[in-house]
Amino acid sequence: MLVVLIFLLSTFSVLSVPVHAVAPDKVDGKVVYETGHGQGEFIFYDLNESSGEISDFGLNTTEGQKVLLENISIDGFLPEEIEIVGSLVKMECENGSVVLHDNPTGLIHLKMNEHVQITIVLAGDMRVIEERELDDEDNLTYQLLITDGRSEGMIGSDQEFEVSENGTKVVSESSELMVKFLPQLTVHQNWRERLIMEAIQEGQVATEITLNIDDGESIYDVLSYHEKLKVKVQDLQRDRFQLSVDGDNELGEILLIRTDQDTIDLAHDLRVKIDGEELRLVEEPVELLFEDPEVASYGVFSEGDIHQMIVYLPAGTLGTLTVEGSDPLSEPLSPLGLAMLIGAIGLVALAAVAVFRRF
Repeated sequence: MLVVLIFLLSTFSVLSVPVHAVAPDKVDGKVVYETGHGQGEFIFYDLNESSGEISDFGLNTTEGQKVLLENISIDGFLPEEIEIVGSLVKMECENGSVVLHDNPTGLIHLKMNEHVQITIVLAGDMRVIEERELDDEDNLTYQLLITDGRSEGMIGSDQEFEVSENGTKVVSESSELMVKFLPQLTVHQNWRERLIMEAIQEGQVATEITLNIDDGESIYDVLSYHEKLKVKVQDLQRDRFQLSVDGDNELGEILLIRTDQDTIDLAHDLRVKIDGEELRLVEEPVELLFEDPEVASYGVFSEGDIHQMIVYLPAGTLGTLTVEGSDPLSEPLSPLGLAMLIGAIGLVALAAVAVFRRF
């Protein structure tokens, strides 16, 4: 069944009009922000620093910049600090924070210290086409599906929405809200992101974590979809991160981890453990969205510099999740380590021969 679903979604993606990311000039891989305008590899936006309003938020495409949200306004939010590390833009004030993710989904995460009025005006032909409500145990119980017939997205909140009659304006008295889109930046990976978004809408994903390191600075964002599971970032450094997973895990839970190649290269050999026990690696990560393995498992996939990991923790499994990049030189007896060691010895031998020939 999963194979058939993947085939259908892949076919749908191929038949859709391809839209590829155009990478604008960036400084050291960061989102560039200057005089109220932010520009990243995937996203762009305007910020009124006096009112805190975000406007003209959209995605870069080969057809130009496509604006998806006309504006987002948050009562009482005036950014006092703007921190940019890699693909994450974090705006903070004493009332809460707003994090923009420069990734193919264009994720926006708003987290306030108390319920405030958040107003979103959709751009162009974007409209709310469906309203959903999950179980009361979920943090983002209330969800809206939005589309203009080509781009698709969702808005999630911990409180109910008021939607205007024409479906273009959304209001929520909320303390946590998110907006994300199905990528139209490449055709090949769309089916995976579509399955992930469907899993989020069905309440299958417990937490989404984004990790970034740039020039020694680290920043992360944790978006919790399930109230019972508590995930915290304990440690984040180059080629290694550690998460604490606490709370209740009665039925098995899924974690979605997003990062980039500068932080940790998930495409190469990894050590992934929960409380010292190694997780099983699966070839196709989206299988974990539909199957319930008996053992803790993970899978990874990449799109350019963007890396993603899906982790499945069986019922009752909690503890410290540690992910480390595998350095082949730290394991000289491994096949790759031996090959590198033999190569190094060969180079030394050649250098010695060259030196002796000179004399």
